[in-house]
Amino acid sequence: MNNTTIQAAENPVFAFLNGKAFTLDGVHGTFKHSCYVDRHGLTVNRLDHNPSAAGKRSEAYRKVRQQLRDDWSTDLTDSIETYCKIATDLGFK
Repeated sequence: MNNTTIQAAENPVFAFLNGKAFTLDGVHGTFKHSCYVDRHGLTVNRLDHNPSAAGKRSEAYRKVRQQLRDDWSTDLTDSIETYCKIATDLGFK
């Protein structure tokens, strides 16, 4: 597969949240919007909340990490109500 730039319909909420800091479920982190082509050739837009260093020290993060036995992030791609409320709270209009 070549390293071409993926052109996809931009999700304005994902674009707004990309790089913004937010505490989600007691874990501080930043949002990351990514776009890639899956193995079936479909373009996929994804929105993740990645814990910051401080977020990884939080009790909420450590509790889940103990259960999973690994680092983790939260995929919000299909959580429309959640990411729209967060975006509105952060000033998206």
